[in-house]
Amino acid sequence: MSKSILSLFAVAAMVATSSCKEQIVEAQPVPLVKTMVVEAGGQSECVDYPAIIKPQDELSIAFRVNGQIEMMLDKSGMEVKKGALLATLDAHDYEVSLEAASAAYRQSDNEFARIKQLYDSKTISPNDFEKAEATHKVVCSKYQAARDAFEYTKIQAPFDGYIQNVYHQKGEVVQAGMPVMSFISKQAMKVEVFLPFRDYERMDSLIDSRLEMSGEYFTLQFGSISHQANAAQLYKAEFHIFPDDIDGKIVAGKNCQVKLTFASSTETGRVRVPLSAVMNVGNEASVWVVDNQNIVAKVGVKIWNIDHDMATVSGLKVGQQVVTSGIHVIKEGEAVKIMPAPSKTNIGGML
Repeated sequence: MSKSILSLFAVAAMVATSSCKEQIVEAQPVPLVKTMVVEAGGQSECVDYPAIIKPQDELSIAFRVNGQIEMMLDKSGMEVKKGALLATLDAHDYEVSLEAASAAYRQSDNEFARIKQLYDSKTISPNDFEKAEATHKVVCSKYQAARDAFEYTKIQAPFDGYIQNVYHQKGEVVQAGMPVMSFISKQAMKVEVFLPFRDYERMDSLIDSRLEMSGEYFTLQFGSISHQANAAQLYKAEFHIFPDDIDGKIVAGKNCQVKLTFASSTETGRVRVPLSAVMNVGNEASVWVVDNQNIVAKVGVKIWNIDHDMATVSGLKVGQQVVTSGIHVIKEGEAVKIMPAPSKTNIGGML
């Protein structure tokens, strides 16, 4: 076979091979994806946090005078009613002082009444009357102080509650202001929740807060939030439990869940997208955005919160179309085919 014929065969083979390659490239299928249109954040966002129930009122009980403890309810956890006697001091010395002050007061009161009559009849000078009045006021003050000191030898429950801890026993000598027991409220409870900064800065948009316990929900009332983070960079928020909801199930020290609901704000530029649309590579989150020609482009986003199968992100604009399924089989700048939404009669998209 001549060289010219061989060359002709070689050229034909190359053309055929090139044609096959072109056919193979043209035969590449267009990726089929699901998408959704980004809408304004008109929906609310719910976040769950672990919490602990605490008494709203927890007091350190102390005597206001020095003395030896004569009686003490020393049973931790004991329930007491408002006004019940919690502890007393040996009041003998204070009783003696009160009797002396009382006697001096009665004598001074009678004397001052006599002087006042003389003053009213202009028998004594105004200067003498003022001196007598000042002396009587001093005696009255001493009598009142003695009465108060005697009353301070007793401690009564300031409200219905429980004895939490007892620090001293009968017979011990205590100083004024030294705590002898701690006392917690029975009817006033609160819940403490520790929030990250993203929720701390949007507390103004809080629209609902609920306590969840054993499948039951109780409405909470926002109390306060600290404006300085703790060592874990969390901010302590307190919520009050309505008294009518407090029963045997809600007790201090019990763990619970708190569900906080925040109103979405379009001003923050945050929107909610399915979690399936978000890619996270090297701690950088992104989504695929489809333009009018069905060409995809990767757009970086910032994740603010994840709630079940939805993510709250910023970095997207309302009206953009994002890929929600098939995100790992497409490439930058690639054309895609958008899967039509199933009709209402095609339940589950199975047909």
